[in-house]
Amino acid sequence: MDIHIIGAGAIGKLLAAKLSRVRDGGNLVLVAHRRAQADAVGSGGLVLKDGEGTSVSFVRTVAWPEYAAGGNEAPADAVMLAVKQQHFHEGMLRTVCGHLKPDGIVLAWMNGIGHERLLAVMPGTSRAALAITTEGATSRGDAAVEHTGAGTTKLGLLSDGSAEAGRQLKNVACWLAAAGFDTGLSNDIMKEAWNKLVINAVINPLTAIHGIENGGLLASPFLLQAMRTLYSEAKSVAAKAGVQVDEALWNRLLDVCRRTARNRSSMLQDLAAGRRSEIEWINGSLIRAARRHGVNVPGHQAVFDAVRGIENARS
Repeated sequence: MDIHIIGAGAIGKLLAAKLSRVRDGGNLVLVAHRRAQADAVGSGGLVLKDGEGTSVSFVRTVAWPEYAAGGNEAPADAVMLAVKQQHFHEGMLRTVCGHLKPDGIVLAWMNGIGHERLLAVMPGTSRAALAITTEGATSRGDAAVEHTGAGTTKLGLLSDGSAEAGRQLKNVACWLAAAGFDTGLSNDIMKEAWNKLVINAVINPLTAIHGIENGGLLASPFLLQAMRTLYSEAKSVAAKAGVQVDEALWNRLLDVCRRTARNRSSMLQDLAAGRRSEIEWINGSLIRAARRHGVNVPGHQAVFDAVRGIENARS
């Protein structure tokens, strides 16, 4: 397969490093936002630290301006969007679709909900897919990433696609499995997206506000109670939106904290680095859904305000 990964953050680098181990003649391209980062990965390799130790992979890495200008990359069977929602826009998606093979697919690895509406327009629901993952990853500089917690990944098309799109998605799943990711296919990927949204909307803001790793949430009865409050509110919003989240999601949430105990959530990493977080697209998207359906979510409003307050104080 020919795979392009857009975004060289923690998840993008994790995907590139692990997939580089199982290439079978296809092309793997990592697209970084900054030219300096592309040069760093290109010159010294991509360093991965995981349970097997530390390894270095050499992955073709280009900067976004070069990629957007056309580049020299072979067209992709699958383009993986490993960017944050605040960096995702119509112009980016138009460029990405220009790099697809006629039967290629776009696979979005984003937190929150909302981006699926743009994907439904371009490249269309039959060629657009979501990846919902609980893998834990932390950036260790421009050219290094640590796999901080094993999780699960579900892939699914936004609608029943063509036979070619289904085949491409199955091929991606096989590559991910060969790379060591616990991967499966879903016939209801939006339900999986809501399950992930509920988990993120509980873990991310609390770890970011308190400056703790995921496992730290389980160490305090007060934080556990805060988690339960946010979980109950989010579950109520999902139900009003017509999505019945998994009955065992609370236990799954706790298991994510255990399995990724050493992981620093993406929101915590963003605040620590002085970057704008995804609070607008995680808790913010949930709050907007709550308003549409007349659900009161004071817990989510409180953590939203707290995270935005931290961002504004540092700006």
